[in-house]
Amino acid sequence: MDHPLNLDILARLKRDTPGGGVARLIDLFIEETQTRIESIAQAIMAGEIVRLEHEAHTLKSTAATFGAALLEITAKELETACKNQQMEQAGELARQIPGLFTATREAYGHYLQSAD
Repeated sequence: MDHPLNLDILARLKRDTPGGGVARLIDLFIEETQTRIESIAQAIMAGEIVRLEHEAHTLKSTAATFGAALLEITAKELETACKNQQMEQAGELARQIPGLFTATREAYGHYLQSAD
């Protein structure tokens, strides 16, 4: 999968959200994800694998809800690495997340512009 967004999920979210509130929901997801990425970085630096697993699990779930497909996939892999106590692999995956987030945020911008 090369595109950061799952457009089918976004279409369903748009259909199920009254009054055009999808843009606001996406904004909230972006804000919350920025905080979560900071927490992931802190957990990696502190070697807190349980905290990292929790953050990855939450990111995986929220990314799935908002159609952030590449973030969801990477967060799932990160969660699995944590469960398997693979800290080196977890670190490599965690370092990918900020770049994926940037691509996702840009894709949301294009999606919202085209949806107007």
